[in-house]
Amino acid sequence: MATLPALLRPVAEALPTTHVFAVGRALAAGHGMPCRELALATGGTALLLAAGMLGLARMLRTFRRRGLITRYSWRGSRPTPSSRTAAVAPCPTGW
Repeated sequence: MATLPALLRPVAEALPTTHVFAVGRALAAGHGMPCRELALATGGTALLLAAGMLGLARMLRTFRRRGLITRYSWRGSRPTPSSRTAAVAPCPTGW
């Protein structure tokens, strides 16, 4: 972290991977388990996972409301094969 520019240090400190690599370096050097770093990595990962899931749910809701993914978003039961193929025109007989 000391080699990073001062502007990027808070960003690196907020990323869970920074803390995971610190745990790995400590274990490789033969030091004990740095529980604080491990807790920061776990908490940061959980926070980013929750934020990602909320963002995904919001985007999916927006796409469904706009009608962009209605064909592929099955609410309830899945479409039967006959309902999927009924809209397809048959091939001409000369083919």
